[in-house]
Amino acid sequence: MQHFRHSWLPRQELMELASIESGHLSLIDTLTHSDSGLYNQDFLSYKLYEETRRATRFGESLSCILLAIEESPLREGLTRVARVLRNESRDTDFPCQLDDRSFLVLMPSTPLGGAESAAARVFAQLDQLPLADRVAGPGEIAIGVASAEPGILMRGGELYDLACEALALAQGAEDFPIVSRSKQAAGVGGSARRVVERDTLNARIGT
Repeated sequence: MQHFRHSWLPRQELMELASIESGHLSLIDTLTHSDSGLYNQDFLSYKLYEETRRATRFGESLSCILLAIEESPLREGLTRVARVLRNESRDTDFPCQLDDRSFLVLMPSTPLGGAESAAARVFAQLDQLPLADRVAGPGEIAIGVASAEPGILMRGGELYDLACEALALAQGAEDFPIVSRSKQAAGVGGSARRVVERDTLNARIGT
């Protein structure tokens, strides 16, 4: 997975980027990925900065789901991934494409349990779909979930860093395709690891 750059863009700079790079394109075209229609990295960098500030100021939870697929999806597979992420995202969530094999859903006002449940639903659907020339095998789809409890002070890129740590653990454990890490209140354990095991995913989504 290509490492996401921490280029936090204030609103004015984001608008300038859109006006400079878009030309005749609309703002939506500038801030979405051309292949999938999901939000792109420039938009995500701004929203991570904005939502981190908002969550810290108002004492709200903030979570994200970081998805990696071992083999780059074909165009039809990319469309399926985008559809699943949109269907499992609320109106307040932000599904983004980082590169051809990795995706992130930013979930404001969402605790760890809610993000884990969403991740389980996403995995259960993608695990059954042909994304390249076949259905993905064990260990080829991994998800890292990151969350910060209400009132936690965070740096701009800290949530993404936690998600990367969780994803690395998930990619290294075939039987545990979803791993989550959370930043908790001082004195309550700091970062915590929780694992969703492959055999329990159906139970987690109620099937």
